[in-house]
Amino acid sequence: MKTFLKAGVGVLILIAVGAAIAGGGKAKPVSASNASPVAAAGAPVVSPPPLSSAPAMPADQAAFLVLIEDARAQYNGAANDMAAGGLRAARRDALCRMFANGYAVRNWVGQITTLSSNSDGKGVLAVQVAKDVELKTWNNALSDISDHTLLDPSSPLFAKLSQMSKNATVTVSGRFLKGKTDCLAESSLSQAGSMRSPEFIFVFSDVQRL
Repeated sequence: MKTFLKAGVGVLILIAVGAAIAGGGKAKPVSASNASPVAAAGAPVVSPPPLSSAPAMPADQAAFLVLIEDARAQYNGAANDMAAGGLRAARRDALCRMFANGYAVRNWVGQITTLSSNSDGKGVLAVQVAKDVELKTWNNALSDISDHTLLDPSSPLFAKLSQMSKNATVTVSGRFLKGKTDCLAESSLSQAGSMRSPEFIFVFSDVQRL
């Protein structure tokens, strides 16, 4: 796995916004209301660790990772379990505000961490978009029965991914699924897992190797 490096929030956002403008992509503005679930309380915003050798990420991805990393840092420093639970609810509300206009994203940068198939031969994919933050399909038909995230072997995307390898740097497009507890569907079995290393269930529409 390639090394992830820390960067300042200002530098990351300026680079991401510049890249989004240059590429003509849509970007959500980063503000206290959508970058940090508790920014109004004066808590510091923590920068997400970008991929060391990847191109600049889109501005909406940068804003998403700032939110996730800030919530994680505050969760790790929570005084007690009640406070920790409140931070998960605050993150949920912030994510719902961020994705109020839809759950689709385009050309987010990441690295493939899982590239396999289930017992039915359908493709299973996970892409790490920052340290301990993944977008992933389900890995079994039962969990996927209504979400349809697994990749059909007859699809062009399955064929394309069959030519790639783990740890490849890629851009991904697709959409998050709506979730009740975290606003976005997330597969961790515990609150700590969701806050410290979230695994968001994702419907991939395209993956491009960089």
